[in-house]
Amino acid sequence: MTKIIKKFIEGIESDENNIDIKEILSDSDIKVFEKWVQIFNSITPFTIKDGLKLIDSSFTMGKRDEVILISYIKFFEQKLKHLKEG
Repeated sequence: MTKIIKKFIEGIESDENNIDIKEILSDSDIKVFEKWVQIFNSITPFTIKDGLKLIDSSFTMGKRDEVILISYIKFFEQKLKHLKEG
């Protein structure tokens, strides 16, 4: 388990259930974290195409970023399929 995930789990399991991202991530990691939170908030299962257009025009993304984003969209697809079946 990575150190970041381990610390995150410890925060979830603590009595306070309080996670301070600044204690877990470096300044450069926080920038990446904030970027991805903005990206994820730009897309819903019902606004994928428009969300992708907005993301494409708003963020600089490398190949790895694009793979992560497409994985997130696949996640939506699978969840919607599961909801329709259930």
